[in-house]
Amino acid sequence: MTPADGSKLATEAQGAATPAGGSTLRPRVTHKIFYSLGQAAQTGGFDTAVGFLFFYYSVALGLPGSLVGVALSLGLAFDALVDPAIGSWSDNIRSRWGRRLPLMIAAIPFTTACLGLLFSPPAGLTQPLLFAWLAVFAVAARVAISLFHVPYTALGAELADDYAGRTSVVVYRSAAGILAGVAITALGYSMFFKDGGFSGRRAIQASAGRRPRWSEPV
Repeated sequence: MTPADGSKLATEAQGAATPAGGSTLRPRVTHKIFYSLGQAAQTGGFDTAVGFLFFYYSVALGLPGSLVGVALSLGLAFDALVDPAIGSWSDNIRSRWGRRLPLMIAAIPFTTACLGLLFSPPAGLTQPLLFAWLAVFAVAARVAISLFHVPYTALGAELADDYAGRTSVVVYRSAAGILAGVAITALGYSMFFKDGGFSGRRAIQASAGRRPRWSEPV
């Protein structure tokens, strides 16, 4: 194929991606701002909260760090397995709300419940049961947030139909996620680690039914 043939194919492909009449789908700034709030909730809410799970289970609840790491790794491994299936499911949905919104809406209460249960294990659990609780709900939470995030990311690509428009959508989404993640992380560390240690340890241990060891600092 000659360079001229390649240029012709690229031009034809570009024309096929452009709607009839030469018009281009460009979302307004307000649309991109509201769309980016989904990433702010994902990064600032879910991702940042999950980041504190290691401290919560190892420091406050006394589960060995190795077991906490294994449980959280199971969630990540399962997440990698279900993401393609969720993407295929979303692509094939036919509803009055489109392909993406049904799963995104269904994921909101599911994610909220799983995240709440992750941070509220029943009092008095033994270490094996506490590990099982963390592993089960770490997997469930990852599946729940994937139900939201996989179609949400695909929706961003459908808001615009050209390279510049989609890039702009990604910029708004990424900026919202970074700002929310930094803000929530700073807030969390300023509240729970303000005295150089896990300041809420005693209260959390008491609410979880676990007595702190004598060797543990206040």
